[in-house]
Amino acid sequence: MERFLALEGGYLIVLLIILFVIFLLILLIRFLLILIGINKRPIFKKSLISKILLVVGTVGVVFIGLHHKIAIDRMIEVKNAFKEGETIVCEYGVDLLTEHKVESMNISKKTNEWSIKGDIFVSPNYSHAFHTTRCLVK
Repeated sequence: MERFLALEGGYLIVLLIILFVIFLLILLIRFLLILIGINKRPIFKKSLISKILLVVGTVGVVFIGLHHKIAIDRMIEVKNAFKEGETIVCEYGVDLLTEHKVESMNISKKTNEWSIKGDIFVSPNYSHAFHTTRCLVK
């Protein structure tokens, strides 16, 4: 569960924000319709809000679950390839403030510089560590 929250926590927060915004928009539309006097027509059923939130929430949870499965599968593939001595390509993060471009680093077990601790590649010669979700097998 800790790994899931670490990998997908941001997406869960975005999903909650989207659901909250949809809820507020539906309430605003209903309020405006009541304000202009159209509330007596059956435009909105009472269960509309719950149905929309249920559909959007379900789709969001399915996509987050698929993303998590793909990320975990890629992490396993990268770890196994590293153990077999293949070269791994990891990317640096992008600094949005300085607009630093993405660069990549080749990691290989053959050089004896890199090791893997948990899900993270570390090296005593580099200050930057790489999470296996940010890496691909070359």
